[in-house]
Formats: sequence, structure tokens, C-alpha cells
Amino acid sequence: MTAKILKLLVICLTLSAGVYAANEDVALITALTGVATASWVEPEADGSPTTDENRRSHEWSIEIAEMLPVGAEITTGADSELTLIHLAGNVEYNLGAFAQARITEDRVEGLDIASMPVNLVSANLGLGSSMQNQVGAVISDHVEGQQISKINDSYDSGGNKSVSFSELSREMRDKGPELSIEMQPLPAPAPKTVDFRLPATPSPSEQLDLATDNESKVDLEEKAKSEYGKKRESPQTIAMVEACFALPREILDQVYPADASLDVKDYEIDVVADFGGWINFNFQTNMVDCDFNLKIRGKSGVLPITLHVENAAPSVAYAWRLEKSGLLAQAASIWLKLQAEGMSEKKVAPHLKRIREKLLQPQN
Repeated sequence: MTAKILKLLVICLTLSAGVYAANEDVALITALTGVATASWVEPEADGSPTTDENRRSHEWSIEIAEMLPVGAEITTGADSELTLIHLAGNVEYNLGAFAQARITEDRVEGLDIASMPVNLVSANLGLGSSMQNQVGAVISDHVEGQQISKINDSYDSGGNKSVSFSELSREMRDKGPELSIEMQPLPAPAPKTVDFRLPATPSPSEQLDLATDNESKVDLEEKAKSEYGKKRESPQTIAMVEACFALPREILDQVYPADASLDVKDYEIDVVADFGGWINFNFQTNMVDCDFNLKIRGKSGVLPITLHVENAAPSVAYAWRLEKSGLLAQAASIWLKLQAEGMSEKKVAPHLKRIREKLLQPQN
């Protein structure tokens, strides 16, 4: 009897595993104009396509930010357009009016469907292939002191008693702000060479006209040089863009007490109680389209974060590109912005839950 019970238990576990795999969500709706519907028939545990009375059929209207499972079939209406990303292949698909498509494990199949790969936000970070975490492990005061003491073992001024770096840094933090954020730009690529050229040689007819007046030709050259000099001397306006990232409350608690005030100059910091608890950071930066580091320094250590900011408006597609690039904290902040702009909590919650689980995974 015991053997039979164990056999039945194994069969039940196997069937459950099969249903879970077949029900997996693999496509994300990133844009929709007009109307589109999805239909999906629950698969059998063994993946058999045979229809029977035990399988239920579902049909519903598609909404933006929705996830669709393997086997879902999509139909768009008149004057409608739908964009979705297949997460397995990281490919974007565009469906026009009256389109019909089916989602498989690795692609979207159908007629008159345009597709293109989704570009990572930054290929230099090396995070995208495994969607690793942009938030590093916490560096304790003790470890950071040891790292810097290799360069300067002690502090000595005018024959005074030597003070260790740990003591000095602790004293400075006690006198300064309790929470600080330091920006550290990463090495930038070599600047492009500016090649200034005078106007091209005039045509023969223009040369004939200019030959009658040598002074006018000299004046033109001097004017061109003068205009170029003014452009070089005039300061260029530095464009600032919105940047953001969000951390689960538990991560920030590792370096800063939960009951302490969050106040950092030039940063807008919001405490979000929903979705498990997040700390959302917003700031302005001119570090656009390049990688840079932030160090969040609290009472208990330093939390390093790598960022890559684009001048892009919050969108579902941008949130996914950030997540796929390993920029999980930035992706979470974009989802919070979308919710603040009116997207329902029901749509946002599963995405923040997925990102939260990745952020809370132990760092190497």
C-alpha cells in the first residue's frame, strides 16, 4: 500500500510540473492601440494538444503590460496595432490590423508580423546575458577601511598622533550627513577629433567673381575662422535628464537604519509601502548614454550601484530593456513611475515581484 501511495505521489508531482511549464508566461505586451483579444486553451499535463472535456478555454481582451503564456493566440481588430516582446528570445514583434498570431516557447508565429531584436540599454556592463544584478554586495566599514589602508595606512599631520582611516572616516561621518550618495563616472571613450575645414574651393565662375576683389576673399576666410573661434569659446549647455532607481527596503536597511530620515541633497527619495516596500530615488544627471557608479554610504557600510541612463520616457518597453540589461533597480523605478502615472497596481505588481526576487538574491 505504501508503495502505491508513493507512486501516486510521484505521478501527481510530475503532472504538476508539466502544467507549470505549459502555463509559463513568455510574452510581454508593451504597446497597444485599438483592440486585441487573446485566447488560450489549458494544456494537458503531458502537453498533449488533444481537446477534451477536462481542458478549459479562455478568451479575454489584451491590455498593456500583460504577460501571455505559451499557446496563447492573438487577434487584432480593425485600425489596431500591438507590440509585444518574446522574453525567451528577447525579440520584439509588431502586429497590425486583423493580424493573427500564436505564441510558442521561443517565438511568435503568424503572417504579416514584423520582428526585430530588442537592444540592451548598455552592452558594456556585461550583465545582460544572465540578467545579473546591477546592485553590488554591501561593503562594510571594516572592509572598506582595509582596502584604502593599503594606500595610506595612517593619517599623520604635523607630528600629531597617527589616526587610523577607520577612525577618521567614522569621525567624518558622525559630523556629516547620515546618508550620502557619491557619483563616480566610469572611464569614457576617447573623444572624437574635431576637424575644422574652411569652405570648399569655389567653382570656376565663383573664382572669377572673387578674383575681381581680392579683399572680399580674405574677408570671407577671416569671417569663417572668426565664427569657428566663437563656437569653440562659447560654453555648451549641459543637458540634464531624469534618472531613477529603486531598492527593496531590505537592501537599504543593510547600510542604513529603517527608522532614520532619508535626506540627500539633490535627490528626491520616496518610501513606497506597497509591493513589498521600496525606496525610490530620483535625481537629475548629465551622465547620459554612459555607464557610471553610485555609492550609497550609510552608517553600516557602502552599497555600490552601476547605472546607465537614457533620455527615455517611462514605458513598458524601457522597463523590460533595463531588466534584460541587468539594470534591475532602474527597471523597478520605471514600473513605480508607470503606476504613479495611472497604471493599475494589478498590472505592476507581478513585474515588481519578479524584479524584487532577483534583487534579493545573494551577490557573489
